[in-house]
Amino acid sequence: MLPQLLTTIAANETVAARGDTLSGVQFKKLIVESLCSCAWEPKWATPLARILSEIPLDSSELEFAVPKMMRVLPDLELAEVPPLVYQLLLFANQEGIEVILETLINFFAQKEKDLRCNGASAPGAKENLEQTEATVTLHVVFAARQNLVITRTIVKMLKARQIQASFIFSQFTLTLALALTKMHPFSEQMLDVLKAAVSSNALRLVRYKESFWVREMIPKPQDPRRIIVNMIQHSKCGWEESSQSLAELGFLLMDAFGPRTGFGRGPNTAISNDCCQLGLSIILEIFKVNKIACYNILDLLSKRLLPKTTAPVEHYFELFARMIQASPQLLVQCQARIQQLLGQLPNLPCHTTTQLLRAATPLIKVSLALRDWLMIMLRKLVFHRELESRKVAVSGILILLRNLKSLEPVRLHGQENEFTLSQIRVEVSQPSDPSSHRAVCLELLGLLNKCLTQQGSVRQLLYQGLPEVISQNINLSGAVLELLLVQLEKYYSEDKNSYPPLKLSGIVQINMDKAVLQEPLSQLVLCIHRCLSVCDKHGQDCSDDIEECEEVDPKSKLQKLMQSLTGVMVDAELEDFSLDKMSDFSTTSAVGQKNRLLAMEIMWVCEALMEHSLWSGNWSATSAQVALKLFSQRSNMEQVLRNPSKKKDGKTAPAAALKKSLPSLLSAEFLEALLKNLFCSASEYEGLSELLENGTFMQYMVTAARNELVKVQNPGTFEALYHDRLLGSHFRIARVFLQVCKQQSKLADATLPAICIESLGNLVSSVTKQHEVAHLPVLLATLEAADMSEQPNLGQLIESQFRVYKSLVNDILSLPGDENPRLKELVPIMLICSALSHFIELDSHLFSELRDWMKGICKEQSIGDPVVSRSLVSFFLTVNHQTAECLRNLAHISGSVYSIFGDIDEDVEPARRQTYAVINPKTAGAVTTVLLDHLHKIQERIDWLLGVMKCYITLETRAKERTGAELSNRQVEEVGLCRQLGYLVAIFVELTQCRLPPGPCVEGVMKHLTRLYNSLSGLSKLYLCLYSSKQGSFCNKYEKLVKLAATELTPQVYAMITFLQSAEPDGPPKMKKQRRNEIQKAVVAKELSIIPSLIYAIEQHERLLIQLVKKSKVNLMEGAKMSTARDFRINSATVQALLEESAEADENEDDDGDGSGEPSARCSAPVSCAKKPERKRPRKAGASGKRRR
Repeated sequence: MLPQLLTTIAANETVAARGDTLSGVQFKKLIVESLCSCAWEPKWATPLARILSEIPLDSSELEFAVPKMMRVLPDLELAEVPPLVYQLLLFANQEGIEVILETLINFFAQKEKDLRCNGASAPGAKENLEQTEATVTLHVVFAARQNLVITRTIVKMLKARQIQASFIFSQFTLTLALALTKMHPFSEQMLDVLKAAVSSNALRLVRYKESFWVREMIPKPQDPRRIIVNMIQHSKCGWEESSQSLAELGFLLMDAFGPRTGFGRGPNTAISNDCCQLGLSIILEIFKVNKIACYNILDLLSKRLLPKTTAPVEHYFELFARMIQASPQLLVQCQARIQQLLGQLPNLPCHTTTQLLRAATPLIKVSLALRDWLMIMLRKLVFHRELESRKVAVSGILILLRNLKSLEPVRLHGQENEFTLSQIRVEVSQPSDPSSHRAVCLELLGLLNKCLTQQGSVRQLLYQGLPEVISQNINLSGAVLELLLVQLEKYYSEDKNSYPPLKLSGIVQINMDKAVLQEPLSQLVLCIHRCLSVCDKHGQDCSDDIEECEEVDPKSKLQKLMQSLTGVMVDAELEDFSLDKMSDFSTTSAVGQKNRLLAMEIMWVCEALMEHSLWSGNWSATSAQVALKLFSQRSNMEQVLRNPSKKKDGKTAPAAALKKSLPSLLSAEFLEALLKNLFCSASEYEGLSELLENGTFMQYMVTAARNELVKVQNPGTFEALYHDRLLGSHFRIARVFLQVCKQQSKLADATLPAICIESLGNLVSSVTKQHEVAHLPVLLATLEAADMSEQPNLGQLIESQFRVYKSLVNDILSLPGDENPRLKELVPIMLICSALSHFIELDSHLFSELRDWMKGICKEQSIGDPVVSRSLVSFFLTVNHQTAECLRNLAHISGSVYSIFGDIDEDVEPARRQTYAVINPKTAGAVTTVLLDHLHKIQERIDWLLGVMKCYITLETRAKERTGAELSNRQVEEVGLCRQLGYLVAIFVELTQCRLPPGPCVEGVMKHLTRLYNSLSGLSKLYLCLYSSKQGSFCNKYEKLVKLAATELTPQVYAMITFLQSAEPDGPPKMKKQRRNEIQKAVVAKELSIIPSLIYAIEQHERLLIQLVKKSKVNLMEGAKMSTARDFRINSATVQALLEESAEADENEDDDGDGSGEPSARCSAPVSCAKKPERKRPRKAGASGKRRR
């Protein structure tokens, strides 16, 4: 009755109440306020809200009623919260909705916090809270479908609080936001807001980890992973809508990984990787828990596995592989979608197909239908018109052969057509039967046999993969060796009377005036050697399954052919192959290309035979002698290729082409074994001493191993099939390299350690990247030769490795001589130490030891090499970012640089401050660039914290109007910012006085000064916002900072600008005039783009200070001189020189009758840009002042 009564009364024009006459609307408002103001128990809140929902209320009444209803929320039982929220959402306006949502979020956040504190002491409390949150979420979603204002309000609220992780990543907020993504008009906006919030939190975590100062300023960021995983695990408690949207959010986060597909700067690697890993975890957890979402996840994954060629997809393959490992039987039920995905194989590049099939291998094993369907597709691709599709077919067949293990030996002879795919019975519901694998393998080997008649790139892919096939499926060795034997006999015969020794006529063909390699003979020889090695390793004898006596064992036949070929190649001459030193080896003519390809194939055949002779000869002295002869043949052929004969016009090949190193064909396993036997087990293999004494041979082998390690960073097409096994070989090569460095660390003239430590540095740097960091413990354990049966302790391994590198550095620095040639090795060692330092606990004794060690080196070691000095100082400063002394050390370095270069005023002699011996006249320029790089990092953190503070102040303004609560520890952040900026101002005071060499140093200082003044302007804007909203005032540190910048820095900046404009760039003495003019124009162009920006930044800073003075009533500019009319600053000495020149010109005019107007023209130009009269000006006088006031 009450709603109807109040509605009727509100329609009356006058109502008598309490002796007064009120309008009906006023009386209704009085009753509503009385109902809300009187004391009533919290249990009556829901009935009262139901009554108010039936009364038409205006905005003022709602503004009073809704907060009153929400204030009783903490006193309600959890079961009473959803009905109250439902009733309030029925009549609340936009402002009321925002109050309801903020109160609900804060209420549930407090409940979650209390639950974490109480722990298991409250049985059933967690389930009750989760059930209540789910019910409230459903009520809000239902109301949002009726009123889009609710969704719009939530989007606006989350956008404003992206920086506040505790708000967005509370369980209720995240659940509600994800549930509302189903609202079509706002789905993309909501997901973008959540993605931006995750990225912002990831950036916050990166900043927190990389700087001691940031850890002092902000609390530890929250990890949203726990909350999201908890949501997924409870998706059956009424949270289905939220869990469905989580999959889309997960893929959106994974999309942020990797470089952009167009121009522009890509995202931060660490941030994008963190987002990608979070997205992968979300999708994988949903896949495990919510089986219904499997189809949706596969659809979203398929869209991303078919990208543009420039988009990275490796993380999607990782997700696909982990999904298959988690539940292959579930994906078998989605066979239609898997077939749809694999049906795109013809449209994908070969390396992408390899990764896709490798990920799908467990699925193919458990599904006969999928395997046979894939085989039909691969059969079609073998004869596809596109070359890339045929390579896809070869890769797929090799993967199948690796995984379809046959229970008995397989031979091709007489059985090639015995079975066909159509005769195999298909059981859709049955897994693959090993007994049927023999027939399938025969079918696949027959397809590979047909591939041996195709292009050279297809054959090369096949040769690279066959050894790995029989390594995983040894019963196929007989059939594979038969294939290779038939192929080798086409190009080589044991007949000693045959000439030439190798039939090279069909290896290279000329097509359209271009030579094309038709048969990669060297890859064939290497493939045969590797297959024979695998058979020997497994003890496989192919003669066991020979059916008839007249058949020849392919293994023994191939061994004889390889031995015979080795003898032929040892004694062969270049003329035996219809080649000589006068042949055309140019790359411009078809004949030259053909000869070059033939020569390279012969050279690589020698390499393959070197590997075979040493391996099959069990590293004996005889095999070593044969290997050296083959190496001599290879070197002669390489010399011919590097020094081609002159062309018809008398010109030779470019010098760059001659210096370019030719690739090596030696395998990683061979290089690992050879280097290990030479350096680690020399006493066991004394026959190899002749190899060890040959410096050229050793240099070549170490260089080849270095090039092999590059594959860790850039894996090839087929290497992805057995990437993990290759990594093991690479890591063992790295262990040998480290052993070489230890053995020769005290030899002043050693050359091999330089190659070894450089390769080791690149390897460690690559493995410690975010996407490869899982391999780091394995790498370090391999370097330490630790037992891999137990889980390695990463901290102990890193500490042990640091002891090794510390010893290497000390040995190198202790070598005698001023020009130590091995100092360059310190650069990769510092790279290794820098990569490993990210995994050290900051409070450990190892970190303190590392910091003190680097500080001692920089203070005590006087090194004249700029590159080495730069590397040492850079690592020293990187470590110092994790300490409180970072800016203090930067100030010491800037002081040392200033004392070395001197002052821009020649009359001023800077005080001698040589804190670090590593900074000297030879290295000061390189150290300055390092100093600027680290100052840039500090400025980035300052600007980031300024942005965070600005967001928090906006939130505080809104929160104070309602609750008066403080949302951030702003005072601590303000003091910390002012201290950091104060240090920067002091550093740049010295750098602006320094006579830096022209070029990157000067340009860097100017750009950093511009950014520094922009940061000061940002801090001033922050205080202007505080004064405008009456939220606070500036601290005392800010007043000192402004005074320091105005009195010390700004005058020096203008003095530096005047000095730079008055200095004429001196070109090299023999440089041509045109070239010198081009350099001067480039210098002028850069000056025009940098100096005006710096002056504008100073002006903006001073303008904001004037505004702040008016707001605060505090004279911040006391003792400072405003920079007015700076285009016409008068230099008295320059004016006097101009006057004297003018007087001399007048005298000459009187004597000779020839006047000049040049002096008057110079006097009319801005004096600040004037130069000495006797020097030639590089540009017009007033050019730099066009944008100045």
